[in-house]
Amino acid sequence: MGTRHAIRGAAAGCGLLAAALACATPVTEEAVEQRLRTAGAAVRPPGPGVVLVPVYADSKVAAWTLIAEARGEGASPLAERLSHDLRLAAKRRGAVVVGGPYPELTRLVLLEALELLEDRPLAGLTLVYVGDMRHAAELRQAASALAVRFYQRPW
Repeated sequence: MGTRHAIRGAAAGCGLLAAALACATPVTEEAVEQRLRTAGAAVRPPGPGVVLVPVYADSKVAAWTLIAEARGEGASPLAERLSHDLRLAAKRRGAVVVGGPYPELTRLVLLEALELLEDRPLAGLTLVYVGDMRHAAELRQAASALAVRFYQRPW
C-alpha cells in the first residue's frame, strides 16, 4: 500500500512540474504573429495591406530589459521601428496590428511610437491593439490625437 501511494505522489509531482514548465515556457514569435494575424483579420482597412508588428521578447528577463529601455531617455529601437511602420501604413491607408505577451512592454512601445509621430497626423491609418484591455483607453486617446482609427482586441 505504501508503494502505491509513493507512485501516485511521484506521478502527481511530475504532473505539477510539467504544468509549471508549461506556464514558464515563453510564447514563440510565430505564435505572437499568428495571434496578431487572427486579430487583424476582422479589420478591413480602406487601403491595401495589413502590417503585423509583434512586440516580442524571448523571456521575461528580456522583456524587463526592453521595458527599461523604453522607459529610458530617447526612443527605443522597438518604438522607432513601430513609428516607421505606422507612418508607412498611414500613407498607404493600411492597417498595423500590434501586440505581444508582455502588456507593459506593448503599452510603452506603442505610446512611445505614437509620441514620436505627434506632429504628423496619421489620418489614413487603422491601428489594431492586441493586448491588455486595461491599457486600451490610454492608447485609444493617444491614437485619436493623431486621427488614427483605433481598434482593440484582448490578448
